[in-house]
Amino acid sequence: MRKITIISIFILFLLPAFFFYKSLTEYEILGYDDATNLLIDTNHNNQIDDNENYHLIGLFANTSTENNYPNYKLTKQEKLYLEYKFKLWANKNLLNKKISLDTPVEAELEDFVLNNESYKKIVLSNGFAQTKNNKDYKFIKTQELKKELNKIKTQNIVVLNEKNNKYHKLDCTLIPKLQSYKIIPYKNLPKNSSPCKICHRSNYKKNHKQYNKYTETSKQNNTLELENFTLYFINFNNLKYPYNNCKIPACKSLLEEINKANESIDFAIYGINNQPLIYQALVTAQKRGVKIRWISDYDSQEKEQYPDNSSLSNILTDHKTDKLACKKAIMHNKFFIFDNRKVWTGSANITDTDLSNFNANFAALIQSKKIAEAYKKEFDQMYKGNFHTDKKTFSIEKVKISEVNTIQPMFSPQDKIISSKIAPIIDSARKYVYMPIFYLTHKGIADALIRAQKRGVEVKVITDATNARGKYSIHTKLREAGIKVKTENKAGKMHMKAIVIDDKYSIIGSMNFTKSGESYNDENILIIENIKTSKFLKTAFITMWKSIPDKYLTKDPRAEGFESIGSCNDSIDNDFDGKIDAFDEGCIFNKKQN
Repeated sequence: MRKITIISIFILFLLPAFFFYKSLTEYEILGYDDATNLLIDTNHNNQIDDNENYHLIGLFANTSTENNYPNYKLTKQEKLYLEYKFKLWANKNLLNKKISLDTPVEAELEDFVLNNESYKKIVLSNGFAQTKNNKDYKFIKTQELKKELNKIKTQNIVVLNEKNNKYHKLDCTLIPKLQSYKIIPYKNLPKNSSPCKICHRSNYKKNHKQYNKYTETSKQNNTLELENFTLYFINFNNLKYPYNNCKIPACKSLLEEINKANESIDFAIYGINNQPLIYQALVTAQKRGVKIRWISDYDSQEKEQYPDNSSLSNILTDHKTDKLACKKAIMHNKFFIFDNRKVWTGSANITDTDLSNFNANFAALIQSKKIAEAYKKEFDQMYKGNFHTDKKTFSIEKVKISEVNTIQPMFSPQDKIISSKIAPIIDSARKYVYMPIFYLTHKGIADALIRAQKRGVEVKVITDATNARGKYSIHTKLREAGIKVKTENKAGKMHMKAIVIDDKYSIIGSMNFTKSGESYNDENILIIENIKTSKFLKTAFITMWKSIPDKYLTKDPRAEGFESIGSCNDSIDNDFDGKIDAFDEGCIFNKKQN
């Protein structure tokens, strides 16, 4: 009994010594340079000292520039991707973890156990490191690594230069020169970041033969000026990339009217983004005493398609949205009322893509108190909180403006624009119906076009590639009925919502030809009766039609793919799938397009 007591006392004395010794042989990982170079706090002072950078013997990081082993050669793009993956893994599984070691040799480690497994085995099997001529640690799971590296093609990862907020593709030639960068998903980029022009736009011509064949098909005048009425054709044949310098006539006219306004500006827009001159002009107008009220769409999914909406509302505070209205409808207008006597409207959002000849659009500037009065009635309904189906119908007369026979503004959803007006006008067609349209899913429109085709009217439609690949598009039905439908193959969108009929009627506005456009969304259109405007729109349509190859009468190119000229090199998510340019599967070289 006495012997057991002595042993127990001895053990009690040894336990503190054991735990003290164990605490001395447990070290915390405070950081890393890569998978093979770890920063370990071996002196237990909770900071990294000069002699606490340890390299694992026999391992070479796959992010290293010295990686030229016969086992598996990695491209610069693959190395950066693995660096990104390693950092995600290390921040979760390695950083601030404690490891048990024998007394570490200065600057070297043989191995250690992490989560009950050899650390070397972990980094080798995940592709974070390799060995060179080392029989004990052969490179493991090569096929798994290849599968992981294939994710580069589907994951939108970029390199952000922290000095200037430019973001680069993983294979950009400038990355080795960057002093401070981080590898992050595209969706996590700061709002003020911008693409590196070299890696997002260079080398495209030599890889895309069709690009070199592309030429402007027309030098037509893109502005029709009549007395008190001006029509603007925003031609997506004229530009490969969006710009925000407000140089085209449609944008300049809007900017000029903002700067000329004396008393009031009321405007309803789907969104504003990357149009600094328009943005600043509105702010300046308010400072000089112009009363500004405005309405924009509330994004119920908070995708922030138009991030400048939020910042502008902090300055122009007399701002309303359709937040409390029906969530399945949108406030999709794009119109401005100046001093209650002029209206600027059309299909163009106040963005760099729509107001720079990148996307195809029409816009109009009308000097008419009666037209302005109609738009103000519509604006006031929404300003008071009555959006979508809560709005009331009010009578709108056809207005004669100088050379223009008549202009009639109409509004959705209260006016039932397609069933009450557009379909009957198509039914009146005797010679031709030309329709450039972003989204076309409305059965009533399709039926009216088919009826026109059957009675011998020439019917032609240009639709956007995004619409053509959508499940609700009716362009296949139109083709089967013998109607010629071309799917555009440009980087920019066919964003128009227009029809021209028989050198008589021109229809432009914000409303896509869909059930939502007619029955739920807040929209506006102009129905114009005038031979000059009709011929102007017809010429614009023919210009676009000729610029699209005939093979797209039966084939639908990807919105983002090599067939859509410039779309793989414009830094734009053309098909709204969250992937841009080289990250989009349609833009992977040597991939068969379908």
